[in-house]
Amino acid sequence: MEPAAFRYSPSIPGISSLTDHPQQTSPYLVSNGNPNLKVSEYYNYQLSGSYTHKKLSTTLMLSCLNTRNPATTDLRYLGNGLFLSQSMNYDTFRRSSGNLYVKLNDIAGFGASLNISLEHYNTKLKTEWAHSLTAISGSLSLWWNKGPVTISYWRKLPGKYLSGQVVGKNENGDMLQVEYRPNKHWSIGASWMYMFETRGTQYPSWNYSAINPSIKDRYIKDNANMVVFSASYSADFGSIFRSGRRTLNNSDTGSSLLKM
Repeated sequence: MEPAAFRYSPSIPGISSLTDHPQQTSPYLVSNGNPNLKVSEYYNYQLSGSYTHKKLSTTLMLSCLNTRNPATTDLRYLGNGLFLSQSMNYDTFRRSSGNLYVKLNDIAGFGASLNISLEHYNTKLKTEWAHSLTAISGSLSLWWNKGPVTISYWRKLPGKYLSGQVVGKNENGDMLQVEYRPNKHWSIGASWMYMFETRGTQYPSWNYSAINPSIKDRYIKDNANMVVFSASYSADFGSIFRSGRRTLNNSDTGSSLLKM
């Protein structure tokens, strides 16, 4: 991992977001593009450090994301019971975060890792609105290995995020897995995912717009208590060519023969 990094990435609006063509999508909602929508530019600064001692390894990473011309979907009241939904740029999107990763490996076959993140968000549009959010998230992994058998458990601790005026919660998740590797080619496994989650994957969000505040409780119920069986086979075909022995035999008649 690089101790320091800088990344720049622009996001160009799609044609539908730029096209000025109002469309009434419901009795009370009009959707339209915004020809004045600007390219969003993301500036991401990262600083990290690692420490390893015997079977313990840790990594700390600090990052700051500043966005020029961030974009969001805005809702405005037109009158006569109609609302306008339109993409727009706002002034400020800033995310500061700290991430700590700790791993303890191979203690009588046991291992564990913990990932914790602390994030702070700021968004603002002139004097119309301003929001901030501080959130904690993480994940935990435990495993035990004995010969060809590995038993592992993973759980995600979802945190919240802020974009424009919308606060959302990241996807939840957990998994109990048993894997059997009889040799270097075959892997056979069984996984139990979203255990005891009657609603499966969940994506709740809260919109703090002064014009149209709302709450969404989206989830995928079919994922609840999902059991997955898997079998995979892998082979390194490159080793065949790397280990081949090449000999060249020439005869007096001018012909040659290449043997592998």
